[in-house]
Amino acid sequence: MSNEHDFTYPETLSSADRAALLQEASETVNTVNKPRLGTLGGETVDALADARARASQLLQDLGSEIAKFSAFPEVLPLRAENFTEHGMSVPLRFADLAQSNNFYWIQFPLTLAPRANMPFNKLELSVEFINPADGDGHLTPRAHMILPDKKFKTLMALNDSLDIQIGEDFEFQAATPEIKGDIGVASGSGKADVSAKAAGKLGLMVGPFSYTMKKAQIERSDAGTEKVFWRITGAEFFQENTPTFIVVVQVPKEAKQVQVAAALKAYHEANIGAMGIGEFIGFLQERVANFFKQGAPLGDTHAYDLSGVL
Repeated sequence: MSNEHDFTYPETLSSADRAALLQEASETVNTVNKPRLGTLGGETVDALADARARASQLLQDLGSEIAKFSAFPEVLPLRAENFTEHGMSVPLRFADLAQSNNFYWIQFPLTLAPRANMPFNKLELSVEFINPADGDGHLTPRAHMILPDKKFKTLMALNDSLDIQIGEDFEFQAATPEIKGDIGVASGSGKADVSAKAAGKLGLMVGPFSYTMKKAQIERSDAGTEKVFWRITGAEFFQENTPTFIVVVQVPKEAKQVQVAAALKAYHEANIGAMGIGEFIGFLQERVANFFKQGAPLGDTHAYDLSGVL
């Protein structure tokens, strides 16, 4: 990768390793004795039992959480007719690049199921596009456009959704407020939900479409490389919708293989006391305590071979 940016790609914790940390914490909670427990504000048997019950329930709930890639990505070819069939001009930059490259709209579906009343408040996700047959890198796929994008931060601060289209410079841009006529299967306002199935209807995606996203702090790597990284922060963002991650990838026409290595890591707010483990944190081994101090992260990795659908 030519530019490492300022991001650290998430090192995921396997489900087995996370389960082992939770089990070790559970054993500690159940073996701490009354004389050593000084953070309860009292020395009663009931206080210890109540603290153990809260911590045990937390650990059980954390063990049943889900944060994973839920299915094969949705992959749609992006061609000139996707613009012309819907009365749009073909961007000149697209026409130029399309002479030696193919473009694909790729949407990565996630499943997020945190503990009840304790939503995730941060998500890190990275994807890397790989051509295993490419020795010198000139046939490596590269991200051309990326959503969510921090450039829409100001507009997203005012609205939960935004009309987005592919502009004349072949980049995502905010669409005009009023869109007349029919676009694909969406009529009247011309809006289409980006999370809806779009197979065979990429005209909905070239624009305009409605992109919904709760308020959040967005960081992402730059387009133009084979690696993409997002960091999304803000509990409100995860309360009502699973975030949608989209890459329009540029694939050299000579490339015959395209693979994707993907990793994600979801975190809770690192408030140990509110999580219910605070009374026992001083008794945990350092690596176990750090796991909770980091927000009890939950991760997943997945490898996809897109060669057969391109």
